[in-house]
Amino acid sequence: MLPVTSPADYREIRLPKLLAAEALGAYQAKKQGEYTLEDYYALPDDQGYELIDGVLYDMAAPAVTHQEIAFEIAVALRNTGRCIYGAPDMVIEVTSPSTRKKDFGKKLEKYVDAGVREYWIADVKNQKVIVYDLGDDFGENMDLMIYGMDGEVPVGIYDGECKIDFGEIVNSVVNI
Repeated sequence: MLPVTSPADYREIRLPKLLAAEALGAYQAKKQGEYTLEDYYALPDDQGYELIDGVLYDMAAPAVTHQEIAFEIAVALRNTGRCIYGAPDMVIEVTSPSTRKKDFGKKLEKYVDAGVREYWIADVKNQKVIVYDLGDDFGENMDLMIYGMDGEVPVGIYDGECKIDFGEIVNSVVNI
């Protein structure tokens, strides 16, 4: 997984054996759940994939609204003048109908295990921003906050000094 991602439509890849053999080399065609990072890096660069627990997921191109929201969040964070070094302290997912289950389940679990301190899910369908404050203890004392997409959401890793104004983001995105 890449640190700060904004996934669009993910689908578990059901590659025909011939295509899998072509993409990975005949000797590397495997069953879902058995793929490795080495296999992932051997895939063609012209298609987007995500590898989670040995399963390859196809990352279809995100909708324009999805891209605009992710872009506006990135701009707001960049304008703070702060940087995150090393492993990500914060991950933001812009969810879509096909990624909801993964974003709220498997990815939350993975980010907790990786030591991510703050995980946001921008849920466009329900106009909510779900913020998991995972803390420094791998989620042992996790807090959950739910905000509407009509105001500011404080960034916990910056002690609330930075806020993302989702009201402004929603107003700038036409087809939300």
